[in-house]
Amino acid sequence: MSPDISRSEVEAAFPQFEIIEEIRQGNIKQVYTAEYDGERVCLKIIPVGDNGRLREYTQREVEIMQRIDSEYFVDLVDSDEISLAGQQTIVLVEQYLEGGILKDRIDNRETSVSLGIKVANAILSVLPEFAKDDIVHRDIKPGNVLFTSEGEIRLIDAGVARMNQKDTLTPDFKQSGPGTPAYSAPEVLRNEKKKENTRSDLFSTGIVFFESITGEHPFNHTRGDASDAIREYNRLELSGYLDNQPLERDLNSFYLRMTEYEPMDRYRKPQHAQEDLVEIFNTHLK
Repeated sequence: MSPDISRSEVEAAFPQFEIIEEIRQGNIKQVYTAEYDGERVCLKIIPVGDNGRLREYTQREVEIMQRIDSEYFVDLVDSDEISLAGQQTIVLVEQYLEGGILKDRIDNRETSVSLGIKVANAILSVLPEFAKDDIVHRDIKPGNVLFTSEGEIRLIDAGVARMNQKDTLTPDFKQSGPGTPAYSAPEVLRNEKKKENTRSDLFSTGIVFFESITGEHPFNHTRGDASDAIREYNRLELSGYLDNQPLERDLNSFYLRMTEYEPMDRYRKPQHAQEDLVEIFNTHLK
């Protein structure tokens, strides 16, 4: 399903916004930067039409964004459902994050231990907000980690998040769950919903942590793709990348526990992982 809504149609529908530029167009959404009431915002246009499943996913995303109260998660300014270009459309107005995305920094080899720790700490700070409502983000990846102009980190995009207290929106017969396979936990790849919880997000965070330090994906070093390596549990260790071997050893232990194959072998809570990360920082870097 393509949005297929022109910029002029968006401008006509939202005269209160000064549309600046289109920054993304995908199969289901268009994203613009805009000025609204003196502030720069991100305007997401999601034509749902008569696609009931897409409407439910988007409505669930709005509900989750309203629930998550964390300085490390993108703010939802407003949302509405209107008729646009002859089709029902859900519109999200979000905080604009002008500092760029983590993926670009990794692609440009702007990686470091300090970046990895900062990114992991930010994600681990927001995950308890998800956990308290039994919500699984399911799409933690470098493309969903953004920076403010001051360099602070925000996690974005709850579009495929799972609310374990509500009926699933992902068909049981699917061979893999939603999200980005290269950053998905094994249980998400297998679409084992009963095993999906905050520990699934910890697995994804561990991959992002490793990549932010080394510039390499820990499961993307074989001939197959990263999701195959995750299924086969063929991961790299954080070894040989740093000159400070005691620091590298402790960071590797943290990363390995974050990315254990079985959820029960990972940290039980994000707070526990964060405590270990802070201890590593205080021991080696403070």
